[in-house]
Amino acid sequence: MAALGDPVKYEVEPSSGRLRVETFMMTSMRYPANYGFVPETLAPDGRPLDALVVTPFPIVPGAVVEARALGTMHLTNERGPDAKLIAVPVDSVCPLSAKLRTLDDLPLLVLHEFRHFFVNYKVFESGRWSRFEHWSSENDAHRELLGAIAAFRASREQCQ
Repeated sequence: MAALGDPVKYEVEPSSGRLRVETFMMTSMRYPANYGFVPETLAPDGRPLDALVVTPFPIVPGAVVEARALGTMHLTNERGPDAKLIAVPVDSVCPLSAKLRTLDDLPLLVLHEFRHFFVNYKVFESGRWSRFEHWSSENDAHRELLGAIAAFRASREQCQ
């Protein structure tokens, strides 16, 4: 989802690779950053690992951007633990990201916006909720990413 775009959540259909409308958000909120997933990963919720990519401009849904993880926002929702990588484009894609290496390098307001959005965007959806747990470092984000890559590869091996 593009940063500050329309309040529509899309999912990629695994079988076709097409974008599918998953839901229209019922709150008057917009995604605070570009929101998507890391390809060829499998998070504990059975879906690809979620990512928020902070950029100076919105990115169209379905676009791939090479990014660097700064940390992770850990949430719990109605389905269980839910991690969101917080990332910025690599320097060759966006030179403005060059000095951003950890969550501490982002303005505190940005982190507050992320937390506020994910805790509140489901409030009008019956049976759906989200609770903020904690932030973790860029090293933890890399471990989370490597674990999700390993889980994806293991799931593919089981299918063969």
